[in-house]
Amino acid sequence: MFKWFRERLSKRDAGFTLIELVVVLAIIGILIAAAIPLYLGARKKAYKAEADNTLQEMKTMEWAYYQQNTTFGGVADIGFTAPSSAFWTWTVTASTAASAALQASGLSGPVSGDTITLTIFGSDGHTVEAATF
Repeated sequence: MFKWFRERLSKRDAGFTLIELVVVLAIIGILIAAAIPLYLGARKKAYKAEADNTLQEMKTMEWAYYQQNTTFGGVADIGFTAPSSAFWTWTVTASTAASAALQASGLSGPVSGDTITLTIFGSDGHTVEAATF
């Protein structure tokens, strides 16, 4: 009995049918379609975290400048060196003796047109953050 079964299996053409290949391709397509939005969302969160961290660094530098000069300064005044990022520009948009608005503006990629603004107040150093995403 086993001899008959082995002979029958050896005579069959080995390989996949067209239906099996189409099913595998459909499953791969579904997995890719589910993974791409997750990847893009994680990438945008990483860019936002980069901007938040850099704005916090700028805030520390602004506050140190304020403690020495009793006024806030611009980007060059505080000694800020921007990280090498092709996605954000860093500015101090409104710098007065009472407050400074630090801003990260999205240049390209997934953050194009997005802004994060961190306003620091000289009276006690508290901050207010706003973002457009």
